[in-house]
Amino acid sequence: MDIVMHSERNALSLTIITLSIAAGLGGPAVAQQMAEGGPAMQIIPLEDGLDREFRPLYEAEPDGPRLSVLEGDPQTGPSVTLFRYSQDYTFSGGLHYHTHDYRLWLIEGELKHWDETGSEETATVLRPGSYLYQPADLLHAANCISEQCTAYVIFDGPIETPRD
Repeated sequence: MDIVMHSERNALSLTIITLSIAAGLGGPAVAQQMAEGGPAMQIIPLEDGLDREFRPLYEAEPDGPRLSVLEGDPQTGPSVTLFRYSQDYTFSGGLHYHTHDYRLWLIEGELKHWDETGSEETATVLRPGSYLYQPADLLHAANCISEQCTAYVIFDGPIETPRD
């Protein structure tokens, strides 16, 4: 998977290019190429990625984070997704952890992210193009401080957020 970023006069344009592993992920053309002997390239321009349908990460929290799956199955294994957060979304700022590592590139909005030793007040403001790596099992929290935030997120396994 490659991420290609072009920056021109403070405008950030992000093109997401992934190798599709699951048949049908990119539509009929990808399914046909897969049937003919292997993975096919999938290209999603930023505008198309932002216009995708986003569903709640957790059905019980419809105002919480929402996602659009680009590759994989976030319920059963590794995945490549777009996450969308509204300002002060449900459970915003609440310390939690995940059972698998993830990597996040912010592509829209402004986001704060901190661990259990920090706070929202002291957290760095992340802007489009910012990257963060979140190890599994470490407490952290986040909040979208703009109207909306969208991030490209890769999880190493199922997206699980135990709430002890």
